[in-house]
Amino acid sequence: QTGALAVGAAQRSASSSAARRPPAITYKSLYSFSAEPDGGSPAGLTDMNGVFYGSTASGGVNGNEIGGYGTIFEMSASATERVLYSFQGGTDGAFPYAGLTAVNGVLYGATYGGDANDNGTIFEVNTSGVERVLYNFKGGKTDGANPYPDLSAANGVLYGTTARGGANNAGTVFEVSKSGVESVLHSFGAGTDGSTPHGRLIDVNGTLYGVTALGGACQRQNCGTVFAVNPSGVERDLPAPFQDQWACRNRSALDG
Repeated sequence: QTGALAVGAAQRSASSSAARRPPAITYKSLYSFSAEPDGGSPAGLTDMNGVFYGSTASGGVNGNEIGGYGTIFEMSASATERVLYSFQGGTDGAFPYAGLTAVNGVLYGATYGGDANDNGTIFEVNTSGVERVLYNFKGGKTDGANPYPDLSAANGVLYGTTARGGANNAGTVFEVSKSGVESVLHSFGAGTDGSTPHGRLIDVNGTLYGVTALGGACQRQNCGTVFAVNPSGVERDLPAPFQDQWACRNRSALDG
């Protein structure tokens, strides 16, 4: 009887282990971009209602000397790809290095360049491929320039960072409404607060957190910072900035 109980327990344990074991993962390439006309260098995917949406930093039908200004695309779960919009490199923007952010059925994103001064844009595009520029960055000391990472959305407002521009030309944190009203929340480079923000902002209980690729307490080595900023623009560095060689070498782990 004891043996039967032991066998039963072993069977239950084996069954439980099998149930917990993750399924085998098989890699499968779903789609390969060809630059023209479908785009090249995709920046990530956003899922909305079972359909994938993304941007490519180059390619599209509006070719130039480096292969096009980028696209917005959709892809079904069965890997059928369709270009929703090809950037023209003018006032509509160029080179969307950032991925897309979906809010209430509309896709929002940023282009690194475009417009008259090549400072970048914030745009929206619907699933029918109609694109509208919400804001053209002006650069200089009062505005940011060249947004790079994905936008974040909180309470109906879009937040992001620019790699350049601002009071010290070291990048900014900004907010922009869906109607296109933009405000700079913080300009980097005024001390140990860092410079060249890099990576998407995350919202935690109304505070935005992010990283800068450069600057901080170890100015000579440009190790970068982790920072927090609230929507009123008050910025603070988090404890233990990247002051040693190990942190400098491993900063990319926080960039995600």
